[in-house]
Amino acid sequence: MPERSGQKKASSSIQIPGSFEFVLRCVEDQYHSTLKEISDSSPTLLIFLRNFGCCFCREALSDIHYSLPNIEAAGVRLVLVHMSEEEEASQILASYGLADISRISNSDRSLYKSFGLGRGSLDKVLVPRVLARAIEAHLHGNLISKSSGDGLQLPGVFLLHKGRILTSFAPEDVDTRPDYIRIASQASLMLR
Repeated sequence: MPERSGQKKASSSIQIPGSFEFVLRCVEDQYHSTLKEISDSSPTLLIFLRNFGCCFCREALSDIHYSLPNIEAAGVRLVLVHMSEEEEASQILASYGLADISRISNSDRSLYKSFGLGRGSLDKVLVPRVLARAIEAHLHGNLISKSSGDGLQLPGVFLLHKGRILTSFAPEDVDTRPDYIRIASQASLMLR
């Protein structure tokens, strides 16, 4: 498993076979650039999304859209990982102004697993706090729709550079809202 600092521990330690370096060299975005190539060229914010039908995923996409200028100003490139087919991802991301952002389709969740991202459980999803957050997200226009992907898959955020994880955020709950700008801004501090 890749070394991480400053994260909540992910709830699963499942890994795909092979080294972290191998994963970075094999996984490609829609433009056929590998994660290794992308992270070698600039610090990279690798964001693992929940399923596109989830109101928290849609909230994350809205947050990412509004955070993008600050992320790019920090010299950080964005890569989104999702569990849908490319056609669906293209349409949904375009509706959030993220059509040109690098993205990786990972329907079998092997990349999620290789980064140590686990799954939630119904007893953690169906609790008043999470349901209240779902209502809040819904009231802000982040509607629940048909699920495409694992409804219990947890999200995560990793700041990569030159094949190394500089920092990460792996929440233990489905409703946790990462501060993408703060995580991306850590790149300049860590690369001095």
